[in-house]
Amino acid sequence: SLVYLPLLLQLFRSFSRRPIAAASLGQVHRAVLHTGEEVVVKVQRPGLKQLFDIDLNNLRILAEQLDKGDENRDFKGIYAECASVLYDEIDYINEGRNADRFRRNFRDTPWVRTPVVHWEFSSPRVLTLEYLPGVKITDMQRLQAAGIATELVARRATEAYLMQVLRHGFFHADPHPGNVSVDAQGRLLFYDYGMMGEIVPNVRERLLDVFYGIYKKDTSGVIRALVELGVITPSGDMLSIRRAIGYFLENITRQTERQEAIGKIGEDLFAIAIDQPFRFPATFTFVLRAFSTLEGIGKTLNPAYNFSEVATPYAQELLQLQDVGQQGFIIELAAGACYSLAALFSV
Repeated sequence: SLVYLPLLLQLFRSFSRRPIAAASLGQVHRAVLHTGEEVVVKVQRPGLKQLFDIDLNNLRILAEQLDKGDENRDFKGIYAECASVLYDEIDYINEGRNADRFRRNFRDTPWVRTPVVHWEFSSPRVLTLEYLPGVKITDMQRLQAAGIATELVARRATEAYLMQVLRHGFFHADPHPGNVSVDAQGRLLFYDYGMMGEIVPNVRERLLDVFYGIYKKDTSGVIRALVELGVITPSGDMLSIRRAIGYFLENITRQTERQEAIGKIGEDLFAIAIDQPFRFPATFTFVLRAFSTLEGIGKTLNPAYNFSEVATPYAQELLQLQDVGQQGFIIELAAGACYSLAALFSV
């Protein structure tokens, strides 16, 4: 609006009125600071919080009613996590802090770049960031024309996410191709830090217990770890749960040996455990949705993409197993297992 033109000219040397990107929550404009530095300015659409308040109140009422009809599901818990994520996503101060934390986590990784936040030009509804142009990660034609090795990009995209989940415990929860680009030097550029996930240390330890149990085909060990994670609520009828987990372990091993897609594993096992009283934190869903997205990106960039090859050193670091040759296989088992659990939770 022309009303804000004097303020824009005071803050910026130039400001493009035409957005370079637009979505349901806001839009992004290019601008130049008076120092000459190029930036992007993310502007939130007006009235979002009021709309969220109305819609989420209706969802809360629905969740309360659904909980009364199904004691095995925690719809109010799901609602609470979703509401928290949505409100965080429209708080640009929170997004800026996420970007700063993400950048610190990758400060020793030269092939990952995160835009610097210009806090003096930011507020809860406006976020000003360093301008980092790049090629969309799935744009094979432009990447190849720029002389960028797409096989290396595929590998780095997976490595970056493994580092986020397994080392940092803080990860980008929405790494779709629109939020990841590649610069002229082949470095990964991550955008949009409104939706992030966090894995606290005790949850990380229990997840490792789940992975170990999968590797050993230890049904009791997997159940114990899932109980401690709060995924399974102990009940008088644990036999059906034990049977479902046992069948799950047999299938995940067979399907991973065949290198079936993570999504296919989740689909096939969904029917087995649909009636079990599993309650999955939203974090699980975010992690496995991202794994599934990255698997698709990897295979787009490199038809010979193999998750286990990339994951082997991270498995060695985390699991410290003697049988090094099996470690990538273990991580792929873990990814397939978590995807299947996330598929159940999403219902």
